[in-house]
Amino acid sequence: MKYFYPIIFLLTAAFVVVSRLLVVAEIVPDDNWPYAAAGLYLVISLINSLLIRVSMTGKASTFLYAVGGASALRFFLSILFIVSYLIISDKKDVPFVILFMSMYFFFTMFELIHLVAKLRAEKNSRIEVTKD
Repeated sequence: MKYFYPIIFLLTAAFVVVSRLLVVAEIVPDDNWPYAAAGLYLVISLINSLLIRVSMTGKASTFLYAVGGASALRFFLSILFIVSYLIISDKKDVPFVILFMSMYFFFTMFELIHLVAKLRAEKNSRIEVTKD
């Protein structure tokens, strides 16, 4: 997870640029929803990484609960965001929902890839320590 924070900020910036391009191309309406979605995922990813990092120092069951809770938090906040968009926004755009769900997919996969890499590195270091 050495490069987690710089990459998460770059991923967020990429989604902001894509959102802006979609607004300029008039595929997504020119309002703040796409930028709010990118900000939401940035905040959720930072909170999830802190939860998981803190739980890694405890028992295995605590870690599993933290990972499950972080995933559930991301899912429910995403659903809440989409419901808020559908209730508040005048325009119900399918391209925005597709953009939002692609953000959900990419941010979730990014976190899982970094989490698996971190766990694999820790497992290998524990095995090497016990071999000596």
